[in-house]
Amino acid sequence: MCASFRLIAGLLAAYAGLAAPACSENASGFQYLGWSRFQYNDLIGDGHDRWQSGGISVSVLAGRAPEATLPAQPFALWEFRLSGAVIAPQSLTRPAAQDRRYVSRSELSARSYFEQGGWQGMVGFSLVGIGPDTLPGKVQKELHDLLDQPDPSAAQDNQLGDEIWPMVAAELRYPVELGPQTRLVPFVSGKSGDEDLLTAGVDLLINAPQPMLWLRDDTLGRLYMGLGDKYTGGTTFGLGADVTHVGHSNLFPEGGVEAEDTRYRLRAFVSHSWDNMRLSYGATWLSEEYVGQPEGQVVGDLRLDIRF
Repeated sequence: MCASFRLIAGLLAAYAGLAAPACSENASGFQYLGWSRFQYNDLIGDGHDRWQSGGISVSVLAGRAPEATLPAQPFALWEFRLSGAVIAPQSLTRPAAQDRRYVSRSELSARSYFEQGGWQGMVGFSLVGIGPDTLPGKVQKELHDLLDQPDPSAAQDNQLGDEIWPMVAAELRYPVELGPQTRLVPFVSGKSGDEDLLTAGVDLLINAPQPMLWLRDDTLGRLYMGLGDKYTGGTTFGLGADVTHVGHSNLFPEGGVEAEDTRYRLRAFVSHSWDNMRLSYGATWLSEEYVGQPEGQVVGDLRLDIRF
């Protein structure tokens, strides 16, 4: 798995080196460009609160102001993303011995985007932390207490301990225009850190305006709007599917359940925008992630944007 990831990262690095001109541009063009967010929860998918239970990410975008396309050179456009997620056993109150252990996970990442010859690339670097001292598990407990939901203390008593890993990630996309504002986006991506993953898949975007940078959520694989959204009105649809090879996962330590070697994801979303508001909902089916998991799950994501 590590060799496969190094191959992708090496290809991206070589491609970026060929695409990048001499670094003579004045750095004063670097500026704040906008921000984006994404959140998901199992409760608004199949109605449960288990496994990939929920997560949220907030991104700040900065760099040299893009035009119709992404910059040709890497490290000219950056996304700085802060994210948190909770991964839980099937029952928060009575976790089974043969279920996955609770994980509270936080990540701080910097990702650079570029495009050349129709190819779109991303390279990223992160710090990933898990354990009782991270924030997501504490937030879940407070929210469950506030909303009179099941107390996760029993699951948290057996959660994975505090750990920090560096992580590298990379992605290549090749959007193919199928018609007006309709495109097919095959992609391959990889990461190495808390988990070593190699993913290949495709997304279909229908009535999706351009120019726009589409960001991708790591857990669901879902594309969501980054730069270039002008609230032009209308409805956008998206479909996606991918397969992931799991090389190694620190989230399944020895002595517990074993990670599945392969994961599958199927997803769909619809987004409608008005002059100053946009509402979107998506649903993603995630296959079993560990040996003995009784079934997959459907995770939902919901987003409302209002521009004042």
